[in-house]
Amino acid sequence: MADKPYRDLATITKVVLAVLVVLSLVEVARLVGLVMQHSLLVSFRDHTFGGDFMQRARANDARQQVLAGLNLVALLTMLILFLRWIYRAMSNVHALGATDVESPGWSVGSFFVPFVNFVVPYTAMSQIWRASASAGHWQDETAPIVGVWWALWLIVALGGYVVAFMLTGEHGVAPLILRTRTDMGYTVLEIARNVVMMLLVTRVRARQDAQWRVADNFGGAPVMPS
Repeated sequence: MADKPYRDLATITKVVLAVLVVLSLVEVARLVGLVMQHSLLVSFRDHTFGGDFMQRARANDARQQVLAGLNLVALLTMLILFLRWIYRAMSNVHALGATDVESPGWSVGSFFVPFVNFVVPYTAMSQIWRASASAGHWQDETAPIVGVWWALWLIVALGGYVVAFMLTGEHGVAPLILRTRTDMGYTVLEIARNVVMMLLVTRVRARQDAQWRVADNFGGAPVMPS
């Protein structure tokens, strides 16, 4: 076994899962609000709305602004905790004896390096997934779920810029309807990303725990508390 201590991912995994659930609930609420906004805009376009349109529009804007703020807080919290989880998971990969894998620090730091962050985070997560199943033969393992996670991660990350600058300078109801529909699709992808992340962190923790228990039975070092 490596000199790095093994630390059970149970606690940090539960915290990450809890934050992902909260983030997903906020995003579901945003999606419902966007559906209501879309209905409001379509009714205005088709001249079928009833009651005070401006009052309903202002209430919708206020609701969406509150949800956007909550979403930002939950997202930043999730990112911080998820990066901490990655560091811990990669440290365990080293503790389990895997060789030729990224360092824990670089696995996290690569997310912040332009262009590098298109490749290395995926590579590191793929190594975590495969080495968590078999540290000694991780190159023989596959990681399809990591590919799904990374595709969603990049689409959501890049899609945010597309949505932010979409139809900038254009006016009228039609562009607002199109942007709302785009926001709806983007939010669905965010929720899908969260679900895949939940599966990913849960399975990695289970895989590492199972592998460590086998190693511990053959004289490995005791597990350090989370």
